[in-house]
Amino acid sequence: MQAYLERPRQLVPHLLVPLVAWITAACGPPNSKTPEADARPGSPAGGDVSAGASARADSMNWAAVDQALGRKGEMQAGGVYKYVMPRSDLQVSSGGVQIKPALSLGSWLAFKPKGNGAVAMGDLVFTEKEYNQVIGRLQQGGVGQTAVHKHLPEQSPAIWWTHLHAEGDPVKIAQTVKAALALTATPAQTPSGSPDASVELIELDTAAINRALGRSGKVSGGVYQVSIPRAETIQASGIQVPASMGTATALNFQPTGGGRAAINGDFVMTAEEVQPVIAALKANAIQVVAVHNHMQDEEPRLFFMHFWANDDAVNLARGLRAALDKTKSAPAGDSRASAGSTRQWNFDDVAAGALPVGWKAEQTKPRGQGARWSVRQDPTAPSGNQVLALTDTRGASGGTYNLAWTDGLSFQDGRIEVKVKAGTGREDQGGGPVWRVQDKENYYIARWNPLEDNLRLYYVRNGSRRQLANANVDLPAEGWHTVAIDHKGNRITAYLDGQRMFQTTDDTFAQAGGVGVWTKADAATSFDDVVVNRSGEA
Repeated sequence: MQAYLERPRQLVPHLLVPLVAWITAACGPPNSKTPEADARPGSPAGGDVSAGASARADSMNWAAVDQALGRKGEMQAGGVYKYVMPRSDLQVSSGGVQIKPALSLGSWLAFKPKGNGAVAMGDLVFTEKEYNQVIGRLQQGGVGQTAVHKHLPEQSPAIWWTHLHAEGDPVKIAQTVKAALALTATPAQTPSGSPDASVELIELDTAAINRALGRSGKVSGGVYQVSIPRAETIQASGIQVPASMGTATALNFQPTGGGRAAINGDFVMTAEEVQPVIAALKANAIQVVAVHNHMQDEEPRLFFMHFWANDDAVNLARGLRAALDKTKSAPAGDSRASAGSTRQWNFDDVAAGALPVGWKAEQTKPRGQGARWSVRQDPTAPSGNQVLALTDTRGASGGTYNLAWTDGLSFQDGRIEVKVKAGTGREDQGGGPVWRVQDKENYYIARWNPLEDNLRLYYVRNGSRRQLANANVDLPAEGWHTVAIDHKGNRITAYLDGQRMFQTTDDTFAQAGGVGVWTKADAATSFDDVVVNRSGEA
């Protein structure tokens, strides 16, 4: 291992030898034609061809891919359609710890459109008994292997993690992967839990872990997961490869009692970062399990380092932070660093009179001179002393809708909430969050209106608004109130001041989009503590 670590651009020899024939035949050059996947030639070095990938992803027939794989995927940030397949059938122990699937036993497969087809990447978890048959079936269908390795030390039974690559017809790729999975005991997909289920609890001081890491995460499957993308753009196989396609550092914490946690995951590094990260982990008693590549032609060249320890969770978080600081990762607060985690704006770090970085003010069906939004001081603010407000309606009236929103954070499923204080307005008052915003003409809204004493859910499509649900409420117009939405798939649940108001379903916008706040006509409303908690990325 040490010899390899001193030559980080080489693959691990004992893993490479038995795979040379497999990868050459099944994977070949990254854009070579494969028999079943019907890949097309192309040049990954020929610039970024991913512009408009999100639009192509939205127009692709993913239902046919779902049918071919026998599972339902979800659209992710960056135009990626992804499937997660936890190996909940396995009883794996490592270092005396019974491993939860969410810690390190999650298979996944992701597609991103390219030309008339897609690039597929993934990581499948196999037992040693399953391995040879599965690899043979993948090769038969033209799905190549780009890495074979282990994530855990002292594991029992023996488990292998295998990274996949294919290009071409996503239906045919999915059919091949389904046939390969049929040779394993990978469980069938189970229905998603109800969005009304209680927030998952975990026996860890996650606030202290967040402070130590300088990042926040989410609880999933009994594991606290933190995902941290790279700061630079990653390109491979002629596409941009976003964090949702496996290019984010993953830091996972599984409680083991008494404030301790088993940690596992992987750092994503460039060549010059490998040795500093190893040194930082070693200095903090965190074991390096494996170092390898996952892709074949990515730029910049990336190395993935798996790690392990079982100790005080906060101390381990400090050690991981020391290693993280040796990498060029997206900084805390960057929307790319919020995938699968909580992002909050309280507007206290924004210059008065300005908008938050990455936010924009727009109108649907504009009238007047264009409403003016800005951050201003408000001594009644729920947190800090600044809020985001529509400060001048400038003639907005009638069916004009005023938005302040950002497309710097891509939201599809999860929870969005905002504190709202109604101000002036003769035609309308109040407001609320907007989400899955495609543009200023297409989005969802939840609006509290003290003039009408109601909370309503709408969508706006091509500039026209349609009501989806209504609840009559009796709240004082003065003071702050919290509007919250849980959105999972096509199911939307609305809350006002913590009370559930209604639940409905709608399929108008299935894809991810931006987030923000909204008022109608002359409603001069203030907003604070916009919190977005996105469902996680494996």
